[in-house]
Amino acid sequence: MAFYFVYCAISFIKNRFVAESLKSFILVLGIVFSCIDIFGSYYFHFPLSNELGNILFTTHYKESLEFLHAYVYPHWYFVIGLILIAIGSLKLFSLVPNKPIPLKMASILSVLFLIVEAPHAIKTIKKYKEDEALLNADGTMEYIALAKGAYYFGRNISSLRESHNSSQALEKASYPKDYLVKNTGSVENVVLVFGESLNRNFMGVYGYQAPTTPYLSALKEKGSLLAFDNVISLAFYTDKSSTMLLTYANRDNLNQKAWYQYKNLAHILKLTDYKSVWITSQGYGLMWGNSYYQVAKRFDTYIENDKSYDENLVALFKHYYDNERERESKKRKNFVVFHLIGNHFEYKNRFPKEFSRFNLNNTSYFSKNKSLRVTNNADKQVVTDYINSVYYNDYVLHSLIELFKDKDSLVIYLSDHGDDMFESSAFNTHECSNASVEIPFLIYMSDTFKQKHPQMVKSFEEALHKPFMSDDLLHTLLPLAGIITKDHKKTRDLFNENYNDKRPRKPCDNKVYPMSK
Repeated sequence: MAFYFVYCAISFIKNRFVAESLKSFILVLGIVFSCIDIFGSYYFHFPLSNELGNILFTTHYKESLEFLHAYVYPHWYFVIGLILIAIGSLKLFSLVPNKPIPLKMASILSVLFLIVEAPHAIKTIKKYKEDEALLNADGTMEYIALAKGAYYFGRNISSLRESHNSSQALEKASYPKDYLVKNTGSVENVVLVFGESLNRNFMGVYGYQAPTTPYLSALKEKGSLLAFDNVISLAFYTDKSSTMLLTYANRDNLNQKAWYQYKNLAHILKLTDYKSVWITSQGYGLMWGNSYYQVAKRFDTYIENDKSYDENLVALFKHYYDNERERESKKRKNFVVFHLIGNHFEYKNRFPKEFSRFNLNNTSYFSKNKSLRVTNNADKQVVTDYINSVYYNDYVLHSLIELFKDKDSLVIYLSDHGDDMFESSAFNTHECSNASVEIPFLIYMSDTFKQKHPQMVKSFEEALHKPFMSDDLLHTLLPLAGIITKDHKKTRDLFNENYNDKRPRKPCDNKVYPMSK
């Protein structure tokens, strides 16, 4: 109704050219937003929203192209239909505005409209019945595609301005020395590895039926690796995750001030005697960069991988370390972050051909002992590509761990979020579901580390099955490096005896994990 009200109101504009131009613009915009809304809702359970806008505005162009190839191109008929509808609408309503549409044509268009819109309308009616919050102006707007599209587009333009503000704020940030309550780190190498889109349910080290992680599984058997099995991510996409993984912002306080106004990892490390380096396979998004880039570039050294695969991070670190050792002869401590492209779609591009161990015949289409909802060989190929990327990721982690195994080293690996691989629906979706937030959290301890820090090892083992959400990473990570800040809270530190394991975990606004369908 709102669409027709606006459309009719334009008719009162006396300048015919302006009126017809506005009508055409609003018509096409409404169709585009509606199709995006329907396409996203049907295929990904991910309608027009602020989260979708954030993903689009903070995604590197190469990832955007892969998204189009992986998710949009297979449904080319939908895209072609959208183009034809837009062209047809312009032809009918703009070029010949004064001629009545023939009854036969009008009937055909009406039937097509009902076929496309009916399922969406039924879903909307159900939502209205289930959620009383929708019975107000804001809630109603959530289901008007044109209004919703314009609203979220405006919000994301504001987000770009916010990105500029965060870039400037972090550029000027400087913390006083007394912000550190304790700075007594004795671990020679603290290594943090951020994975990408890895769902732990497809890792052999977490019980997946196929041997996708032979190296990690062997380390676990040896007692050098601990796999924490009750950890979830704080969000289902990278940019939102990074705002809280790298700062003291969390799901409980993020509405109090902007994420970049909380103390962040890069600037905290500058107060310590750790030499920090960030080595990444990920792009930085648009304009001023996404949240992780804005923090990462504040590290002492920031290095980008210009090769296709994560294994090149090893060579980049060796080159960096050799150069640093030449400049500084004295022994020093290292805080290293490796940021992988990991298991990001398009999965078949995430591993070299020689790591194609799995195929349609030897892939396990089960997760948590439940069948995946694959319906054809194309779906199965997606799963196969994904677990091959998991297999390659195991090799990458092997290569990274080898760099530090003979030193006093602690290597922590977690993914920013997971991907829902046909577990919740008949699609591999990018949505907030249980599967999308069930991430691996692994800790590797070198033999030297275990000998020098037995109390830490004990605290790790005691926390193996405790519930944890990754927005409390800094509270947990920094004390392992002997760093305690004024913002540290023992109740949020997984390895502290005062840790609060009763905290409700809400990775998707107010939805408590585990989330009902």
